[in-house]
Amino acid sequence: MNWLRNFTCLLTLMMTLFLTGCDYQEIDSINTLLVIGIDQHGKGEIRVTAEIPDYSKSKGKQQKSLTLEGIGKSIEEAEKNIQFRSPKELYLAHTTLLLLGADFAKRDISGVLDYFERGRFFRPTIYMAVCQPSAKSMLSANLNSEAIHAFGIRDLINNTTKISRTVTSDMIHIMRGEYSPSGTFGIAALKLDTEEEPEVAGVGLIQNQHMVRWISSKDVPYWILMHERRLDNLNFSVTNASHQKINGRIIWGRVTLTTRWRNGKLTAVYKVRGSGQIDELSHEMQLTPKKLANIERELNQAFNKKSHKFIQSLQASQIDGLGLADECFRKHHSTYQSLKNSWGEVFSQANIQCEYHIHLIRSGMKK
Repeated sequence: MNWLRNFTCLLTLMMTLFLTGCDYQEIDSINTLLVIGIDQHGKGEIRVTAEIPDYSKSKGKQQKSLTLEGIGKSIEEAEKNIQFRSPKELYLAHTTLLLLGADFAKRDISGVLDYFERGRFFRPTIYMAVCQPSAKSMLSANLNSEAIHAFGIRDLINNTTKISRTVTSDMIHIMRGEYSPSGTFGIAALKLDTEEEPEVAGVGLIQNQHMVRWISSKDVPYWILMHERRLDNLNFSVTNASHQKINGRIIWGRVTLTTRWRNGKLTAVYKVRGSGQIDELSHEMQLTPKKLANIERELNQAFNKKSHKFIQSLQASQIDGLGLADECFRKHHSTYQSLKNSWGEVFSQANIQCEYHIHLIRSGMKK
């Protein structure tokens, strides 16, 4: 059987002679495009900012990047104008990040979504985020830990998405939200801090191919609670009647949603049950079972108040950011089909309630 082994080895070696590089291109003949930023530029035009590695200035682990810009009436035209300024052919398959300026995201972005969803060069794992004030400013921001903006911003978004499955921001989950009955999904929202460094400052709520709301960081936990029906990573701060502050966090929770229709009006009730712990307590305050029960009552009332305020802000804008359309599509299909064309009005008039029952454990109180 030695002759068979030798023949197999020889055949394998001969086959390697016909192997080619990636896409039949040498690495030295292309510019790998890492991030694409899109901003509104005047009337009917967009500005596309792209970042590529600058190998001529990179030495060892000290990587450098080069930023190119192109303006056009469409992303395809702007990309061609970038190609004219690039010393080498642009390679799109390694694009890892798509940044949308806030002004551009408020307009119709269906063309951009279609371009990246259908493009054969782009991967479905590409991340998308909305930026304030613009994508260009984000790609020129200070990054102390990373010389290439694409890697630093992607890591920043990736660390945030570990908190919530809803704010995943990758193209696969974006498509799921885009083609759901509500047509709603959330992507990471970035802005520059006082030191001109990028930070995640909430969630950009996209509905029907344009951004309808910037959800602030303090409201994101309540949006996740109702949209994803999961309660964790929620901190609380309660001040009692004696002006003593109690700080803590929710360590476990379960959220259930009940929907029903009565006389053409939707009623949705979120029941939140979970456990929390006290992390910080005033030194002069001594906990007793009665005081602990009062803290729990004040805590549940505070959560109810904040959730109700957030819901009212969505209803005032007729924005179903909670995904109730998806829930009614599954459980009340015929009713939803008859009302889907006026769903914004239906949502604004719906009776939406949150009932919290948080029990505090690990209080440090001696029994």
